[in-house]
Amino acid sequence: MINVAVVTSSMPATGITLPFVSYGGNALWLFMGSAGIMLNISRQSITAQTQ
Repeated sequence: MINVAVVTSSMPATGITLPFVSYGGNALWLFMGSAGIMLNISRQSITAQTQ
């Protein structure tokens, strides 16, 4: 799918950042921490709705 999108120019061939890999350093910890917090919030809201 990605190869077809790049060949048809509907998606750029370069410049796509991967937030968990490309930045590294402190940004990696920030992204991982924020993703964990958001997952925790979403899990708690789902269990609160079922009770």
